[in-house]
Amino acid sequence: MKKENWTFGLSIASIVISVTTLWLCKMDIKPYDTDGASLSIAVLTLVVTIYMANQIYNAFVLKREIKKSTQKDIEESSNNILYHNMYLTFFFQGVNELKKTHSEAALYYLFKSMECLTKTNIDKDKMDEIIVKIKMIHKDYPVELSKDDVFEYKRIIHLADIKEKKEVMSILDDMEAVSYTHLTLPTN
Repeated sequence: MKKENWTFGLSIASIVISVTTLWLCKMDIKPYDTDGASLSIAVLTLVVTIYMANQIYNAFVLKREIKKSTQKDIEESSNNILYHNMYLTFFFQGVNELKKTHSEAALYYLFKSMECLTKTNIDKDKMDEIIVKIKMIHKDYPVELSKDDVFEYKRIIHLADIKEKKEVMSILDDMEAVSYTHLTLPTN
C-alpha cells in the first residue's frame, strides 16, 4: 500500500477511537467513569486527532500541487528551448539563403523564424533583426510572392508583437504577385 493510504487509514482509526472514548465517557459504562479529567482528555484527543488529520491531508494536497506546478514549468521551459532552437535554425538558414540571393527562400525562413519567436519567451528582441532582413530583401532583392505565401506571412505578422506591423504588411502587399489570369489575349 502507499504511504498516503496508511496515513489516511490511521487518521480515520484515531478519530474513531477518540469519538468512541468520548461516547464511553458520556454513557456511564463501567469500568469508565465520567469525571471531568477523562472527558477533557477525550475532547483534547479528538481535537488533536482532527488537527493532525487536517495537516496530513494538506500535506498530500500540497505535494500534488507542487508536482503539477513543476510539471507545467518543465513543459514550458522545454517548449521555450525547442522553439528557440527552431528560431535559430530558421533564422540562420534565412541568412544563408539571403547570402545566395535566394530571396523567396530567405523570406520563408525568416518568417518561420519569426513564428517560432512568437511561441517562446526567449530573445523577443530578435524580432527587430528579422524585420531588418525582410526590409533589406524588399529593398535590394525584389521578389514576387504568391497570394498563399503573402497570406501565410501576414498571419505570422499578426501573431508577432512588433512595432512595424503596418510597414511589414505594406512590404508584403508590394511583394504579392499580380495575377494576369483574368486577362484575355486578343485574337486575330
